[in-house]
Amino acid sequence: MAPVDAVAIDGRIAEFIERVEAERTHLFLQHLHATVRRASPLLLGLAAMEGISIAAAVSQARPPESWPRTPLYDFPPNRLRVSQLRPIRRGSTNLHEERRFRRAFCDPGVIIRPVDDPLGGFAVRPFSGMLAFTAAIGPCLLSAFGTTATLTLREPLPETLAIAMPGRPLRKLIDHPLFTEYPCRVLRVDSDAQAGSSILSFRVPLVRFELPRFEGGLGAPAASRSVDNF
Repeated sequence: MAPVDAVAIDGRIAEFIERVEAERTHLFLQHLHATVRRASPLLLGLAAMEGISIAAAVSQARPPESWPRTPLYDFPPNRLRVSQLRPIRRGSTNLHEERRFRRAFCDPGVIIRPVDDPLGGFAVRPFSGMLAFTAAIGPCLLSAFGTTATLTLREPLPETLAIAMPGRPLRKLIDHPLFTEYPCRVLRVDSDAQAGSSILSFRVPLVRFELPRFEGGLGAPAASRSVDNF
């Protein structure tokens, strides 16, 4: 019997792993195409203002190591919410903040901008048939998970203003074209004593959003959208 060529076997194993991973990634992107049906208009509006293609960004998503053995949407949204309650400092090189951000948006999340980008962090993540996201807007951190959205302010609001905020439009407090185009009213104001910040909660109806069929590479056609309360 001829001796086994260990080098040749190792090469075949490496090729097999590469082939399987490529097929798994392709199936995963097709899975997103088939299941993601909603997105926050805040995400789409902000991306349009900054010239970012969400479809191109999501095409960079990679499946978690456990997929498809474990369903994608087993990810507990509370972990993502809690990790984003404290504002991330723009231009910061704090390793703890960077690790927290990367952990929250690990596969299948996509980090569009890292936390130390001059414009601040921006990331998206598939979540229960929709896209969750977090993005820095000036000194604030905007996050949306379904119809629930939060705006975390770096500094705490004065008590009198915090009491008066529920029911008021965000554009009265935050001068940003996003909140002019998509009017939002504050539902409640919470404080994070540890971080010394205020968290404004509000609701935004989702819009229809379909990812293109991924055939490999970027440059996918823009996703369609239309207003739809959900």
